[in-house]
Amino acid sequence: MISLVAQNQEAAGCAVIRSLCKTLSIGRSSYYRGRRGRTGPDLELRDRIRKLSLSWLSYGYRPMTRALKRL
Repeated sequence: MISLVAQNQEAAGCAVIRSLCKTLSIGRSSYYRGRRGRTGPDLELRDRIRKLSLSWLSYGYRPMTRALKRL
């Protein structure tokens, strides 16, 4: 869906992004996040953080940082 918004945005300009995102029921932030792109290491780190946070719900940022460094 984000590619559909991007194709129409190039044709009509920035003002149309809001209406297209609303029509497709996606947030504008999702559109811009998808356009920015992510690198492999960023996605890998995010996945590790999510796995740790789901297995240790009461971890604070300090224990989480130590756990990530150990991995």
